Amino acid sequence: VALCTVLAAPASAAMLADLGAEVIKVEEPKGDPMRSVLWAAERDRAAQKIPCSVGEFCNRGVKSVVINLKDEADKQSLLDLLQTADAFMTNHKVQLLKDFGMDSDTLKKTHPHLVYSHFSGWG
Repeated sequence: VALCTVLAAPASAAMLADLGAEVIKVEEPKGDPMRSVLWAAERDRAAQKIPCSVGEFCNRGVKSVVINLKDEADKQSLLDLLQTADAFMTNHKVQLLKDFGMDSDTLKKTHPHLVYSHFSGWG
């Protein structure tokens, strides 16, 4: 399960899918911003309603679900999904993850089987 956005973590999730993993990417209701980023060379793609190539690259091979972590029922759906998952990857800020109970310490207690990976674009 990938609760991630932008580039590094979603691209890593896509690579796992390339290797045969079933990857479920969790997106907030407004979606991942990378789905709409267009490089200057791609402006004609937008006019034709063709998705941006970076968004396609980062989301290839993954299944996507929309979950609003501010909604308790949605949050529970994610926790239920994690019961059968092998791994959880995220690149959200640690404090945000703590606020939603999705930080490594909290998930270790409730989902000890998970391999937890946290990405930082800043090293």
